Amino acid sequence: MDISQLSSLIGAALLLFAFIALSFRRLSSESIVYHMFNFLGAILLCVSATLAINYGFLILNGAWTVVSGLTIIRLIKSRK
Repeated sequence: MDISQLSSLIGAALLLFAFIALSFRRLSSESIVYHMFNFLGAILLCVSATLAINYGFLILNGAWTVVSGLTIIRLIKSRK
């Protein structure tokens, strides 16, 4: 299994875990943990999209990474 496939599988698993945990109320949409799963999963999917030269997938997951990252920063600042 190459790095593109491995990163896409792990990234997808992280995003799906966050989605399922949110859906079953195991995580809150305002928790840093939820957004960290989204952030890390999206980064790994960006790696996969870059290696596979899949621009649509890269744009989608790049935006997902930025939004998750900015939300993490907002949540950290609001705790101070």
